[in-house]
Amino acid sequence: MQFLTFLMGIALLLTLSLLAYAWWKEDHLGHKTDALMRRGLFIAGTPIRFSASVLRQLAACLQYAGRLATMALLTGTLLVLANEIVLILGYGALLEGPNYEAWLTLFAKPVAWAAATTIVGATVALANLRKYDIDSEAAMDRKIDRALARFKEREERRAATRANLEALQRHID
Repeated sequence: MQFLTFLMGIALLLTLSLLAYAWWKEDHLGHKTDALMRRGLFIAGTPIRFSASVLRQLAACLQYAGRLATMALLTGTLLVLANEIVLILGYGALLEGPNYEAWLTLFAKPVAWAAATTIVGATVALANLRKYDIDSEAAMDRKIDRALARFKEREERRAATRANLEALQRHID
């Protein structure tokens, strides 16, 4: 029973997180309430489209969190490096105290670097998957455009052939 309650709490937290992300996400029209209404109507659609949408939104949220973590790691690494360079050159330390010691111990632990590598790798993988989705959609749009162009061309040829046949029919009569 506790596990079911835990799963329901996670589902509620995930739903609220996705709704918050949808609310603050920049929309093409700029109308956040319209975007929420459209997403709500979209959620009422088919379950397959809903689950695909949830996965896309979750991937976007995870990619954003990965970007934040990557920037935090880069900032921390640069601060530690700058402080060590200043100490090597003989100037006073830029950072001192328990916060700096915490950064040093964090960057000295292999487990922390393994987690950081996983975060960066997952962020890159999510970005590549998103790019693949965008490229796939663009390729499908190009295929549809080519198919429509061929269909219009075929219809124009049929219309020209019909016009020629009607002209011949009138000429015979």
